[in-house]
Amino acid sequence: MGMMRELKLRPSGAKPEDETVSDFVRRHFGQEMVDRVAEPLLAGVYGGNADRMSVRAVLPRFVEMEREHGSLVRATLSSMRRSQSQAKSKSNAASPGSQPLFTSLQTGLQEMVDALVAAVPANSIRLRQSGVSLRRSGNKWEIEGAEFDAVVLAVPAPASAGLLQPFQPKLAELLRQIQYTSSAAIALAYDQVELPPGHGFLVPASENRKMLACTFVHKKFPHRAPEGSALLRCFISSARVPELLNYTDDVLAEIMQKELREILHLTATPRFVQVSRWACALPQYEIGHLDRVARMEQLLRELPGISIIGNSFYGIGVPDCIRSGRLAAESITSGAFEPASV
Repeated sequence: MGMMRELKLRPSGAKPEDETVSDFVRRHFGQEMVDRVAEPLLAGVYGGNADRMSVRAVLPRFVEMEREHGSLVRATLSSMRRSQSQAKSKSNAASPGSQPLFTSLQTGLQEMVDALVAAVPANSIRLRQSGVSLRRSGNKWEIEGAEFDAVVLAVPAPASAGLLQPFQPKLAELLRQIQYTSSAAIALAYDQVELPPGHGFLVPASENRKMLACTFVHKKFPHRAPEGSALLRCFISSARVPELLNYTDDVLAEIMQKELREILHLTATPRFVQVSRWACALPQYEIGHLDRVARMEQLLRELPGISIIGNSFYGIGVPDCIRSGRLAAESITSGAFEPASV
């Protein structure tokens, strides 16, 4: 019945006001869809809360679908028909090999960092720096005694705020308003175990567990584990576990093994467990985020030669971060010094 009602929704054509993802999904499909789909998906991707995340910032395509079609189901069906029609029109052309559903670098994302390091002079890299300050020197920027025409800040928003506070306090204040969650990934390696189909699972908050999601890494990326073994990666976030940073690695490992026993009936002892942590890891695009970003970009234009890149503004994924870096590089090499869209 809920799906039939959703199909009857009509487009408004007007630019919608911002609202939370929960409110948006609830209007279309009801509370159960929020609890069982939207909330766990948002938690798994952003480590955040669908009751606070901005739908315009997090799901812009869905907002556009609603504006054009009213019904998200009808918009999806229309898109599927269009794709099928395009596929038929290209049926006589040579089709490329099918792409995998999930993609990553062969040896992990460290491969990207290694390539970046290899591309720049070794003496230009400074590691484990603290207390770094930014100064204006004529029409240049000065960092630790060295002068530069342009500076690219690829750091979390609070760190950018600290560096820019002396030059643009309003911008620094807005940057500090971007909230972050901390996260941890607990990898558990097993000899061959029996697991359900698929590449993993999400855990709704209504289940009252600490785990957000679990990936069956050996199924998602077979080259990451020896044949005949299993590698599981569990995720946890401070959005669901505020005291996360106080937990030791051993406690996190125990919690994840307990929840895997309860969810998957997985009683085997892992061959090894590795815990990775990221404090201030994921920015939370809360309601009104895009309006705040627009104001920050205006203020950035008053700081020629400064760009902010990364995941603070327009997307947390690796492709989003690469795009923001490319835009910054293009504006610097062109001499425009326009701030990059993060």
